[in-house]
Amino acid sequence: MSGLYFFGSGERQATNYGGDLRNTGGGTGRLRPDGTIAPRSALVGMPIHRVDMRLRKRLSLGENRTLDGLVEVFNVFNHANYGSYTTSESNSSYGQPSFNLERGLPAAHCAAGVPVRLLTGETQ
Repeated sequence: MSGLYFFGSGERQATNYGGDLRNTGGGTGRLRPDGTIAPRSALVGMPIHRVDMRLRKRLSLGENRTLDGLVEVFNVFNHANYGSYTTSESNSSYGQPSFNLERGLPAAHCAAGVPVRLLTGETQ
């Protein structure tokens, strides 16, 4: 049995107000209606926690044969990990997660396999 604990601290996100108040057609959109400037990278995301586990068993099936069993479970405790947030202050969802970061696997994903290896015991 083996396991892996992955921790990532909250990542800073670039923020803006969400509008072009000067009607310049560009810019960073950090100017607020009251004339103040929205700070850069003011939003800190939630930390990432993930526990993965692997169980492996090798069985001997005779002189030259083995059977390997393998079970892997990813994100064992089903902790939500977010990678993207709403960073526009004028949006009602400001600061809320907008994308779930599961590294391509659904939460509490399990994989199993049984490879069979036959060894030839030929000697010269």
